Amino acid sequence: MRVGRRAVSAVISSVVVVACAMAGAAIAEPFAGKWSIAERTDPITGRPAARVFLETTAYNGRTHRKGPAIVQLVCNNNQAAVRFAYWYRIGSNSTASLQYRFDKTPGGTVEARFLPDFKTVVIEEKAAVAAFVQMLERSSYLYVRVLSLPFGHTIAEYRTEGAPAAIAAAYARCPLETQATKSTKK
Repeated sequence: MRVGRRAVSAVISSVVVVACAMAGAAIAEPFAGKWSIAERTDPITGRPAARVFLETTAYNGRTHRKGPAIVQLVCNNNQAAVRFAYWYRIGSNSTASLQYRFDKTPGGTVEARFLPDFKTVVIEEKAAVAAFVQMLERSSYLYVRVLSLPFGHTIAEYRTEGAPAAIAAAYARCPLETQATKSTKK
């Protein structure tokens, strides 16, 4: 009977430890709408840094594959960027283009850079990032399409509710190029 009590005690202790750890995780990674917002400390600089992303399922029209996709709001070296990552290959700089639209607003192609893994594309140009973020802030829906000669078209649809909180967390320490900042520089 003593072994049984020890086993029960060990199980209860484990449950308490796991519950405490999960409670800490819930505080560390709050959500705004479907956005995941994780405030962390950069291990190199010691400064606060946020990891902000929204996940969905993407579909490729050529291969009929489905897989996870994210849109991530990034502050890299004090420069705002928007990163799209997919589970499978989507294209390269020489053979693909990135297009998006918000809600019912007509969209178009945006200048973006495809990374060497062929699965990631980044909007880095300041004005393009600012335009994307400005539309994201007041939208509830984002439709993204990558057109690629070798990999076909890949589409992803995101529900963007909670975007203002996500934008504030992602770019709190990263300046965004806006109309207001442009007019003060002149």
